[in-house]
Amino acid sequence: MRRKSKNPGRTDKQLAQRATAIGIVAMGTGKVNATADRMLHDEFTPEEMRRALAYIESGKSVHGR
Repeated sequence: MRRKSKNPGRTDKQLAQRATAIGIVAMGTGKVNATADRMLHDEFTPEEMRRALAYIESGKSVHGR
């Protein structure tokens, strides 16, 4: 995982949107889990990943602004 954020100041919703997009991209590869894991580790700090997952698990929409 990254130590420093690539885009500081992103909201929980923005982080969830990015994590969802990474998952969609990874599904188009032959190695979904490995690709998603690598991309998520390259993109997020541990705190950002926790926030993104919490937002997704809350059931709130990740669509729109």
